[in-house]
Amino acid sequence: LAYPSYKELYYSQRLDHFNPTSTERWQHRYLLNDENWDGRGRLSAGCRGPILLYTGNEGPIEAFWEGNGFMTQVLAPKWGALLLFPEQRFYGKSMPFGNATLTSEELVYLTTAQVLEDYVEIIEYIKSQHDAQSCPVVAFGGSYGGTLTALLRASHPSSVIGGLAASSELGYYDASGWAAHGVDAFSFEDVVLDDYKTAETGCLPAIEAAMSAVERASEETLVQTLNLCDAKALGPEKRSLFAYALEGLPQQDYPYPIGMMPAKPVNFACNLLVEASKAQDQGKLLNAVGAVVSMALGNGS
Repeated sequence: LAYPSYKELYYSQRLDHFNPTSTERWQHRYLLNDENWDGRGRLSAGCRGPILLYTGNEGPIEAFWEGNGFMTQVLAPKWGALLLFPEQRFYGKSMPFGNATLTSEELVYLTTAQVLEDYVEIIEYIKSQHDAQSCPVVAFGGSYGGTLTALLRASHPSSVIGGLAASSELGYYDASGWAAHGVDAFSFEDVVLDDYKTAETGCLPAIEAAMSAVERASEETLVQTLNLCDAKALGPEKRSLFAYALEGLPQQDYPYPIGMMPAKPVNFACNLLVEASKAQDQGKLLNAVGAVVSMALGNGS
């Protein structure tokens, strides 16, 4: 079966939800799918079916759509649900100030509180446009999106009746609660290391060899190999960008391709690095590093 499609739509969103005198608005992108909202999930008070909301997080919203088969392929058909995926402000095509969006003066409007209010307002808009005032909304999110789901449910219980917050970082925000949640300062790194360790035999030694190759290379070589604008993009250390890419891939380790990302990208990266390390060639290792960085960071991460 083909993966479900969506309508790309825009809502004239309020810029500052906390300034009652502000009248500025911007074009807020959202994805909508109503192909299952056909009455099969009819509820009381005339509701055709529930609304499933994905609390868009830091990236283009279509990437989260493509990686969310649980909502689009399982729950929506089963429950006869309307799917709503709003994009987080300042990401993808939801840029409040166009080309000037990322200036320091405009970024004051990029806050979690403003994002939550965006989602509350767009929920009300969708309900009014689709005669769905009586329809319950259930929120879903992963990673920071999971945190947004939890915060949305906690702060606006009249807007969402429940939420599924997958891999939310809420347990990390208060260090005094780490022990109760069974985490410490290295828990995330432990998960990442275990992912690479189990992906392919020899992956961790290959990563170590690649890190050494990066440290030996000149900044000029790294800028060229990693296709960067300048050496500042490497981060505080030569290896920082590569390490960042490696840490990100386990969070995108889906068993099927998404956009430019291949299926099981951790295994894919391991294979590249292991094969390059076998040659014991600096150039091949750096090329493999470049491929991993491009794969991890060229996909909207």
